[in-house]
Amino acid sequence: MGCSSPSIAPLWLDIMGPILWALLRLPQPFCSLQLFPMGCSSGPGPAPVELRGLHLLQSTSTAAPQVPPWLQGEICSVWCAWAAGGRPAPPWASPGPQGAAALCPPSPGCPQGCFSPLSSLPHGAPLAAAPHPPLPELPVQAQHASARSSAVAAGDVAGTAEPRAARYSGGGRGHGAASGRGARRKALPARGGGQSHEPRHRGPRRALTSRRRQRPAAGPERSARWAARRRAGPRLPPSARGARASPRAPAAARPAATRGCGTRSGSAGTSRGAAWASPTCCAASEVTGPGGRVSGRDALGAAHRVLVPAESGVTGAMLLDLPACALRVTRVCLPDERLKVLACLNQLRQTVDIMKVFNDPVHGHIEIHPLLVRIIDTPQFQRLRYIKQLGGTYFVFPGASHNRFEHSLGVGYLAGCLVRELKERQPELDITQRDILCVEIAGLCHDLGHGPFSHMFDGRFIPLARQGLNWKHETASVEMFEHLITSNKLEGVMELYGLVLEEDMVFIKEQIGGPIDETICEESWPYRGRPKEKSFLYEIVANKKNGIDVDKWDYFARDCHHLGIQNNFDYRRLIKFTRVCEAGNQKHICARDKEVGNLYDMFHTRNCLHRRAYQHKIGNIIEIMITEAFQKADSFFQIEGSKGKLYQISTAMEDMEAYTKLTDNIYLEILHSSRPELSEAREILRKIERRELYKFLGETQPEKLNEIPKDEYDDLAGDIANSKPEKDPPDMELTAEDFIVDVVNMDYGMKDQNPIDNVLFYCKADPSKAIRISKEQVSRLLPGTFSEQVIRVYCKHQDPVIVLAAKQYFVQWCIKRDFTKPQDGDVVAPHLTPLKQSWNSRSRDEYVTASEPSCKQKLSFNK
Repeated sequence: MGCSSPSIAPLWLDIMGPILWALLRLPQPFCSLQLFPMGCSSGPGPAPVELRGLHLLQSTSTAAPQVPPWLQGEICSVWCAWAAGGRPAPPWASPGPQGAAALCPPSPGCPQGCFSPLSSLPHGAPLAAAPHPPLPELPVQAQHASARSSAVAAGDVAGTAEPRAARYSGGGRGHGAASGRGARRKALPARGGGQSHEPRHRGPRRALTSRRRQRPAAGPERSARWAARRRAGPRLPPSARGARASPRAPAAARPAATRGCGTRSGSAGTSRGAAWASPTCCAASEVTGPGGRVSGRDALGAAHRVLVPAESGVTGAMLLDLPACALRVTRVCLPDERLKVLACLNQLRQTVDIMKVFNDPVHGHIEIHPLLVRIIDTPQFQRLRYIKQLGGTYFVFPGASHNRFEHSLGVGYLAGCLVRELKERQPELDITQRDILCVEIAGLCHDLGHGPFSHMFDGRFIPLARQGLNWKHETASVEMFEHLITSNKLEGVMELYGLVLEEDMVFIKEQIGGPIDETICEESWPYRGRPKEKSFLYEIVANKKNGIDVDKWDYFARDCHHLGIQNNFDYRRLIKFTRVCEAGNQKHICARDKEVGNLYDMFHTRNCLHRRAYQHKIGNIIEIMITEAFQKADSFFQIEGSKGKLYQISTAMEDMEAYTKLTDNIYLEILHSSRPELSEAREILRKIERRELYKFLGETQPEKLNEIPKDEYDDLAGDIANSKPEKDPPDMELTAEDFIVDVVNMDYGMKDQNPIDNVLFYCKADPSKAIRISKEQVSRLLPGTFSEQVIRVYCKHQDPVIVLAAKQYFVQWCIKRDFTKPQDGDVVAPHLTPLKQSWNSRSRDEYVTASEPSCKQKLSFNK
């Protein structure tokens, strides 16, 4: 930074002062600033001075920074110009011992100042109240302002019109401590030489209506007046201007409680830029927060807008939660509270919310809150890197290599996007920063409980290995989340970011796994984490009402991206058209009425993904083979848990320390093991590697009223083995061990129900009213049924002769059970399909309806 002459140094200090102060507030690694006047006409410039972050607020080295006299003088001149109107200097223009700025500089109300030499403080300690040495000798241009400062301290301020810089006490134009009808003269040195302009008289304040009206005609007079105004002192930035203040009474006339504290009364109350106070008020620092997300830059920029008074009951420890409560107060006047405030502000400044950016292949560059980053950087969450999102589907779709880790990041991000959109659109919902963080954490941790190969573990392996056990991965997610927090000692970090553990931990768990106390009647409010007024928060991560939640939004987009399947659902558009409406004494998330088609596309996309990928016939048989291998290795595989206790594959979820070690890697451990007791399991996995899979025989569907219940699944293989064809039977006998029957139930997420029937909408005419839209109001082309059952049969043998015989067994079984004809039934069993009359009762001509003209009909030209 350079200056053309020493006399205009206050000009660049006026402009750069607030910027330098903001920079110096940054933590030390982020701010290192050198000041040196280049090209000054008085001769070669002095040596530069380096000011590092936090030097102005705490000691970060053994010695305080040395500020040369030329900088001390300019700082003092600006400070005295401020003090001339009864206002102490701004924080960036405050002189101190060895040139270091103080929290409370000397002022008419605080003649001794409130700061200690930085070199006398221990490392990292905040500044305390203590007297400071005398100020250095002021430059010539500051002596006039110093004299005016003495007059103000004596109470001679009534009926005066101070210079422009003194009029700005954090207020708008024309607001100041001495805003009276009188006037006074002032004499300032000329800009270039040592001559002074004639004293000019300013009329009453009421006459000063506009700066544009006051501007004289162009010429020497206007130049002189503007030069005098520039020399009068710095002007506060617009963000620091507050309300109009009334004329200040002499110090002797003010009450003792306000004497020395810079109290300013007026119709608008205490202004935002209240005076920096006396030794009993030196903690006039700031914290911010409208209740929303605060990034690192926003926190530093807004941290000078909220001051804390002792009468508000806010203690130092409560300052860290100010972003959530958004208090607007003035100052702290109790000495014991001052140190707590300084310590908390120092801690808050060191833990600024610096959002971390992740480059996601689906959502692009996303920002993650630092508390979520602390959760991500734990062994329990990093475990998700080693669990495939789609399990055995990766053996069919080469692109499906993504894991639960990136899916969890996406759900946490989308959860934050939706809740912030609702907060911005409807401030009356009272969504706080705590609510946003809890929803984001729930979205981030909702899949912590998944086992190896995701849904294969809790959908196939556990029901066979632990029959009768009612266990879901959501249950393990809740337990794993609690283990993650306690084992990594994140309770203090969560409290540091404003969370209340007793309430917020319950709220997060309820979002993941549902109500903790399931004995509560459904008619009453079953949740304890948040009151009934915030019921809509439970519909963001895992929506139990209709299944429309951010979890589906992410895996639709992510799975389609990696599978190479077109995704017709646009979640970004749906977020823009969501709002909260009240229905049935509860608040629910509603969509715009015109988005009903987009929601049907969402569930249609879900059905397509299940048919084409999730329930792929080859992917399913691979998962069945992996499940068999895990069953055979279960009793021989040991995983060490807490206190050295050993667990099996099927019991590891009983101990979260053991469950943390259970990932997809167990597949490779069995495959590459040399232990003889794992030979059977190892051979099954080797068949998968060699692609010697169980052979697919075909699939069929029962009628709606003839669907197979779950308790009969185990008997289906034996039933097929007993269905040997009576006409031209094969030469071999097959048993139940030769068949594998996989029953797949596909639906729109709510079994037989249409999930859209449970969705609430709002219309443009009245956005606050929730309505329902039936299927008939949308289109006649929508599906009539929303669930179906598909039965797939496989054969364990590889011999083509045995496989052909097994297919004939399967066709005969379909005839006996009155199921639909297999697609290749006429090819593999042409002698059996004619036996079923319903399979052959309709000819080709019967499929031609009356509305469809045949080739024999003649149509008129106009038709």
